[in-house]
Amino acid sequence: MKQITKLVSYVRDVKNFLERCRLSLKNFVQWFFRTLNRRTHLRIAFRKIRDETTEHIDYLSSALKKLVLPLSLCYLCLGFFFGNNVIDSLFLGILIFVYSHFLPDLLSPFRIKNRKARNKDASWFKKYALLFLAPLFIFLLWGDGIPVLRTTEHFHNARSLGVYSMFLLLLGLIFYGNVPLSLGRILEVFSLAIFGSIGYLTHLKVDRIL
Repeated sequence: MKQITKLVSYVRDVKNFLERCRLSLKNFVQWFFRTLNRRTHLRIAFRKIRDETTEHIDYLSSALKKLVLPLSLCYLCLGFFFGNNVIDSLFLGILIFVYSHFLPDLLSPFRIKNRKARNKDASWFKKYALLFLAPLFIFLLWGDGIPVLRTTEHFHNARSLGVYSMFLLLLGLIFYGNVPLSLGRILEVFSLAIFGSIGYLTHLKVDRIL
C-alpha cells in the first residue's frame, strides 16, 4: 500500500512538472512573438498572438503525448536493438520537433504582403535559405528590425514541408552518416527528418492547411 501511495505521488509530481513546462513554453513563445511583432512593426493584435499561441501549445502538448512519446519509445527500442545509443539523437529530434512546429510563423516578418512590391520577390534559393537558416535571419532581424530578405512565400504549404524535410535529411547525413553505415546509424540519419516533418506538419494541421 505504501509503494502504491509513493507511485501515485510520483506520477502526480511528474504531471505537475510537465504542466509547469507547458506553461513556461507558452509564456516564452508568447513573449517571443510579442517582442518580434513590436520590433518588426507587424502590428498583429496581442489578442491574436495570445489566442494562436494557446492553440498551438495545446496541439503541441497533445502531439507530444499521443504521437512523439510513442515514437520516441519505438526509436529507443530500435536503436538499442541495432546496437546504437540513440539518446542524443532522440533529444535533438524532440528539440527539432518543437522548433519545426513554430517555424512557419517565425518567418512571417519576411513575407511581402503589399501586392505592389511582389515583383521584388526573392529568388527560390534565397526563399529556402530563409527556411533553412531561420535562426540566423531572425537573429539579424532582432538587431535592427529590418528583414535582410523579403519574399511572397508564406511557407504554410506542403511544398515547403517537403523541401524542409529534405534539408533535415541532409543534416542527418552530415551529423550521423559516418561510413560504414550501420542500421543504427541509418536510423539516426532519418531521425531529424522524421521528427522535424511531424513538427512542421502539426503546425499546418493547426492552421488547417492540411
